Amino acid sequence: MAQNEVIKREHIMLGLSAADKEECLRAIAQKAVELGLCTDAQAAYEGFMFRESQGATGLEDGFAIPHTRCDAVVKSGVIFAKTQKPVEWESMDDQPVEVMLALIVPKDGSNEHIRLLAALSRMLIKKDFREALKGSSSEEEIFELLSGVMNEK
Repeated sequence: MAQNEVIKREHIMLGLSAADKEECLRAIAQKAVELGLCTDAQAAYEGFMFRESQGATGLEDGFAIPHTRCDAVVKSGVIFAKTQKPVEWESMDDQPVEVMLALIVPKDGSNEHIRLLAALSRMLIKKDFREALKGSSSEEEIFELLSGVMNEK
């Protein structure tokens, strides 16, 4: 396993049942604790909500990049979540979101935060990449798509 592996197969959440953005972020925060990326789901959730209050993390075409930086985060990671049905989320195109690529970063990890955000932004510019992520229901396929971009060799 690479030292800087920020996404693993177990970081992928498919078929997330959530009524709204808050439920999505709570589920992702809980998953971060289960994965050992974070010690406190409530603190991670509050970090996500604080970031959302600074400006929407919804992009276009049903994607969002929520992120949290808090003291409870012990290890950087990316959690991929795909909802059963789109949820309301402030976004650049005013459309709901169904795919979230959540950044979980320690409070002191500012360079890591920027590196991960840049890597995600670069790949989400590509329409074929977005379509592949949205169209896939396979954890393995999603992991292969993301790991090549996110995990340092």
